Amino acid sequence: MIFVFAVTVTFFFQPGLCFHEDFRPCRKVNIGEEVAMNISALIVNTIPWMKITDGYPFLFKNPKSKVSALICLPEKVASSTWKSFFVKVLEYKLFESDIRKGIDPHLVSFTESQNILSQESTREIANAILNPNIPRIMFTRDPYSRALSGYADKVVDLDENPFNFHPGLRRTASFFEFTQYLLEHTPLNEHFQPLTDRCMLPMGMRYDYYLKIETMPHWYEPLIDLLDLRDDASWGWDYTSYWRPAVNGEAPDKCFYAPPGKTCKDMFHYNSTNNVKRRMTEHQKIVHVKNSGSKLKLHYNDTSVKRISKFAKCDLRAFGYPEWDGTNPEEYTRSLHKLPMHSEQYGGCYMNPC
Repeated sequence: MIFVFAVTVTFFFQPGLCFHEDFRPCRKVNIGEEVAMNISALIVNTIPWMKITDGYPFLFKNPKSKVSALICLPEKVASSTWKSFFVKVLEYKLFESDIRKGIDPHLVSFTESQNILSQESTREIANAILNPNIPRIMFTRDPYSRALSGYADKVVDLDENPFNFHPGLRRTASFFEFTQYLLEHTPLNEHFQPLTDRCMLPMGMRYDYYLKIETMPHWYEPLIDLLDLRDDASWGWDYTSYWRPAVNGEAPDKCFYAPPGKTCKDMFHYNSTNNVKRRMTEHQKIVHVKNSGSKLKLHYNDTSVKRISKFAKCDLRAFGYPEWDGTNPEEYTRSLHKLPMHSEQYGGCYMNPC
């Protein structure tokens, strides 16, 4: 049995250290060996070895090259979508037999040949955490839409009684009641916990990239190049499922993702240096996700906005999200997708103390 002792470590990124127009990482935060070993031991002893588990970093190793990265996909941050992507990369047979046929990506288990964890992984993961050449990547999402997504997915649409899944919460609970529930109950289900409580951050884990899904059109291509995954991203995605819905009645295009205003044929045609530098063009500076603002307007009122602002105050500060005052949700949503040419917020160069 391996005993894990949490060590409190306070790190934060200082504005101005990142040059995100070139997709460069924040300054590498030094994580001590003891903290790294504690984190890796907890990962190995807590999560299923055959799966990528939400809210825990996993050591990604590109099977076609020597590229590695530590990646954390928290709950309700497009984790299902990205998990499907990494299944394809790590074990294509599972992608064909399960993902393309609509199996829940969270239920897919790797075979022994692609076992991403083992008892011997403790030292390997710790070494990866300590290795300055292995990037550490965490995905983030604004707290207001994430809370609404968690409510819709894990309360309203939950197959089983929410009371069994979230003690004290009724299926008929309104979103207004749900926001009060978040403030009054602990511990919360992982889907509702603040992002600053996930990805081993409370144990001292820190990342080089905090990638806001709202700004995905800007960091997607450089990220794919950083991990050497152009081929995997470029084909095989022309199918429909619950996690990959049809677009205007037709199957999605063959590539994994193309930002608004671009097609698969437009992807990966920028000039790059060392496979990770990318200079943004003016038309890519503002992206708006359709109807996301109207969803906020439909479910939030002044009180529920204040509740989520209080509940997620650490997320707002840590990842540089603006606090919403409850007015003009469309404009607030647009503000999340605006990316200045020079901004320490690109990719989320933040991990400020709460």
